[in-house]
Amino acid sequence: MEEKVKNEYEFHEEWLELEKYQFKIMTVITVLADNNRAFRGKLSDLCKEMSIQASGGNTQKIRSTLDCLCEQGYLTIMKDEDIYNISLKRAAEKSKKVTIIKKAWYDLIKETKSNREIEAAWENLLKVFVVLLDYTEQNNDDLHTYKEIAKRIGASTTTIGRCVDAICSIDFVDFQIMRDVVNVANKQGQIKGKGQHYFRGMIFK
Repeated sequence: MEEKVKNEYEFHEEWLELEKYQFKIMTVITVLADNNRAFRGKLSDLCKEMSIQASGGNTQKIRSTLDCLCEQGYLTIMKDEDIYNISLKRAAEKSKKVTIIKKAWYDLIKETKSNREIEAAWENLLKVFVVLLDYTEQNNDDLHTYKEIAKRIGASTTTIGRCVDAICSIDFVDFQIMRDVVNVANKQGQIKGKGQHYFRGMIFK
């Protein structure tokens, strides 16, 4: 019986705290893994998904990152010559939160990075997207700052601003992430941004 194509990916809260290259590898393994949470293939397959050349330097960096993730308990790795069998460990029971991302959403984020002049890496776009999804699922009027998001994913506030602008411009077909910016005046009467409220909406054309 033919296995169904995987149309959703799981992202764990703890992954947001990973160094950006580690997060990128975890994302790629998740995307390429089958429905049994296992990937089988060459390092060149990982390079292709990461849009980098399968050079000696890149494959060596991937090897060392895989070893590090294995030591941290995120992956189980078995090697048969140049074929890697990588299993994602089932950590959902321990995770603070698991966010489900549709394949179509992931593809749109990668396409947005490829088609536009965005000064932010796609892994940062994806991290911020996961955070904004969390905010929109809370269904409240809480305000969030770029500084708060930056601390959560380990990036600069400038990077967060670029990522938020890009994500809010993407039409995810079934929704679009929107924001209300709440401003306050300082003692000099100058308007200063206080925070943003994020929610899901639709733009009717």
